[in-house]
Amino acid sequence: MPKADAPRIKVSDIAENAPQQDWKTYTVRDTAKGPLVIDALVKEVFTWDEKATTCNKEILVIRRSKNEKGNYEYKYSLSNTDINKYSWLQLSQAQAQRFYVERSFEDAKQEVGMSQYQVRGWRAWHHHIALVMLSMLFILTEKLEYKNEYPLLSASDVREIIARTYAPQDDIIGIIKQRHKRRQDDIDRRYKIKLPDK
Repeated sequence: MPKADAPRIKVSDIAENAPQQDWKTYTVRDTAKGPLVIDALVKEVFTWDEKATTCNKEILVIRRSKNEKGNYEYKYSLSNTDINKYSWLQLSQAQAQRFYVERSFEDAKQEVGMSQYQVRGWRAWHHHIALVMLSMLFILTEKLEYKNEYPLLSASDVREIIARTYAPQDDIIGIIKQRHKRRQDDIDRRYKIKLPDK
């Protein structure tokens, strides 16, 4: 059985012990709270699970950003891509896309009942998840259909419109417009706070 010729190193130790000059600062995407500015560190590493006969060469992408208390928060991911094929910015942006995946799961659980199943077999679970995916597809098509008119349309908004379709006495469009105005005001306020005056 092969043995490593160097001690294991934790990713957290790599991140915390990296000199400041090794980090690069990027803006990876816009958020409702302003631009997401992060520090990135990209390194080639070797991973090995001690059961395999060979180790894997992978790209470690470490992202750090300050939380509201001013402390660093770290996120790590591994990639099997060629380190020379993509820039650090591209790797950091790819890692930042995780937010959209997590947001989709939150919407699926909160708005269309992904986590509200009581099944005893795989077939029933597959049926439930298929209905959840169809519901999420419908919500996405509605958001795309009305993106110019209602750019802040959320899964919650679409669900509420459907729920109130059978109660025409409610002014659901007026309610949604007020909610979007509050959201946009919050976004505008955050960008004014975060960005320096020019």
